[in-house]
Amino acid sequence: MKNIRIHIFALYGLVLLSLGLNFYLISELLRVQQQTQDFARKARPVLQETVADTITDLEEIKSSTIAFDIKIDNEFPLDLEFPINESLEVPINTVIPIQEEIDTTIIMPIFGVDVPVDITVPVEVDVPIDLDVPVEFNRTIPISTTVPIEMDFPVAIVVSETELAPYIDQISAALIRFEETADQFLQGME
Repeated sequence: MKNIRIHIFALYGLVLLSLGLNFYLISELLRVQQQTQDFARKARPVLQETVADTITDLEEIKSSTIAFDIKIDNEFPLDLEFPINESLEVPINTVIPIQEEIDTTIIMPIFGVDVPVDITVPVEVDVPIDLDVPVEFNRTIPISTTVPIEMDFPVAIVVSETELAPYIDQISAALIRFEETADQFLQGME
């Protein structure tokens, strides 16, 4: 009988130990549940704010313009032949004045004798010229040089007009879906 009592006390001890462990486990589970709910309450606004800020940043990137300068400092060789085949009519319409004194000798018969007489003859004449002179110009002009080019070429890339814009839209949509799913999960934890 003494054996049975020891067994009964041992069983009571085990039952009490089991109840104590159950109370401890339940209290720990309730504490973990409370911590989880506190975490969910604190995490939801942080998650919403972070996703909203990220989407705003992505929209700013999408609406931005990337501007920079490309510096060009080069020499470009230029080697070509420039053919000119032209026919022009050059009008000449002018008056050429001639004022000259011409020294000459005249033979004059005086009393049957030929006498040479030196005289100066003044010549004053305006010669009008009115004509069209054809001028043919057939020539190839070789040009061989190096042209230095030194400049800053401004470049502006509007991000919304590039292939990057649809990816930004996809990332924003994925972030919204993630935020909705995570919010539902965190609501379930509260």
